[in-house]
Amino acid sequence: MEQTARNPTQRLTVREALKRDITELLEKATKNATDKKYRPAILFKDQADTLFTWGIRRGLLDEGDRITFYGDRHLKGGKEEYTPGIFPEDMEAKCRKNVDYDDVEQEVIRRVSNILDRALVVIESRSDRMTVKKIFDEIPRV
Repeated sequence: MEQTARNPTQRLTVREALKRDITELLEKATKNATDKKYRPAILFKDQADTLFTWGIRRGLLDEGDRITFYGDRHLKGGKEEYTPGIFPEDMEAKCRKNVDYDDVEQEVIRRVSNILDRALVVIESRSDRMTVKKIFDEIPRV
């Protein structure tokens, strides 16, 4: 691994620092997505989006930077061409789908647990309560 000496007097411009930070965040998002850590991937992507929006509003970034970071879809000769970015949109869609699915699953489990807790109060027999609880605990969770 080649080491480079740091020059403390060299300063990055705001544009260069912004591009570096966004690139790092999108690379982390891509790595987390490939490691099936969908929630962290989305969090890094959202941070990169925030920085990108700020950079666009300030005039520090342009359309070329957007294509570099996020890719581009356009029609050319009647065919759709796709230029992938650092964090491709199909990967983002997969991450968001999985995060949404996990959130819904957790909410369903929470609601069913509440219903079960209320039902167990009504069931008089301890063995019946334990049977119902055991059935609920054995429900497969994805």
